[in-house]
Amino acid sequence: FITMTDEETKEDFEVFTMKLTQELHMSQLYVELKFTAKDLICSSNSDQGQMKQHIQEGLSKTGWTRKLQNEVYRQLLKKFDARSKDVTTEHIKEPLAYIRRAQSSWEKRILKSLNSMCTELSVPLARKRPIPEQKEIRGAWNELSVEEPDLSSFRPVYGPKDFLDMLTLLKNPNFASEQLSNFWGLLQLPYSVKSLSELRDEFKEMSPRWSQVGVDDGTDMQAERGKDRQRERER
Repeated sequence: FITMTDEETKEDFEVFTMKLTQELHMSQLYVELKFTAKDLICSSNSDQGQMKQHIQEGLSKTGWTRKLQNEVYRQLLKKFDARSKDVTTEHIKEPLAYIRRAQSSWEKRILKSLNSMCTELSVPLARKRPIPEQKEIRGAWNELSVEEPDLSSFRPVYGPKDFLDMLTLLKNPNFASEQLSNFWGLLQLPYSVKSLSELRDEFKEMSPRWSQVGVDDGTDMQAERGKDRQRERER
């Protein structure tokens, strides 16, 4: 989505590329990249002619291609103001193509299950009612809401576990798996959440130093509030 303007010529972009390379050489990312490359060299049995290809393949498998692309992208956002009027909000959002693919796959699965059940029960999904049936329904229109048809032969098109399994398989291709701890739960999607200090500021009225309506303010609570006030005065 980044385009060159009249002021930002090709030469300017080449200068920016050189500066970007210099900044990467001075970053912690470059140090980690060098250590990873050295480990690949030490563990390689390839000859000198194939060493470059081996290192490139190893870095790609360990996720370094994605890390470098993300770092270059961040630097580009600094260079080309993403808040410019020429760039819409849609262009700077995280691409959700993997969500769209998962949604399409899930919809196909639901449709397949629904068609299979309808075939077994000989129930058409869509058909025009015969004229006698239409007249019968019109005549008993007010009683339709109280009728209880037998639905015991119909089964759910999917179970809760099926939906949970689909959610657990969702992974953001732009997010390194080692950055997300497996101890946080089944869903492997990174969400933007507020920090602890932001949560404290948002829910500051829930602090023990404030009396709450409906809360039994016992001696322990009052003593705790007294300690909090003492700390505030000491600050």
